[in-house]
Amino acid sequence: MPMTFEQWQATRRRVEDMRNDEVYAYDFDGPAYIYAEGQILINEDGTLLVIVANDDWHGAALDVAERYLWENWAKYEVGGVT
Repeated sequence: MPMTFEQWQATRRRVEDMRNDEVYAYDFDGPAYIYAEGQILINEDGTLLVIVANDDWHGAALDVAERYLWENWAKYEVGGVT
């Protein structure tokens, strides 16, 4: 079933160490926000990092990071409705 941006956004959960997450195991030893599709990494200085294929986004605003991840990856994975 397709998701809207808001439905996808509501799947967000924060983990303190992605290597120890019970659902997803990533090779990143720091905190992150994990969604139904995709993740936003949290750097030591608190800035955010989104990696999509060969492109990435760095910044401090979670809402901007979420929109970037949604528009460039997640909506295609969840059959997104804009």
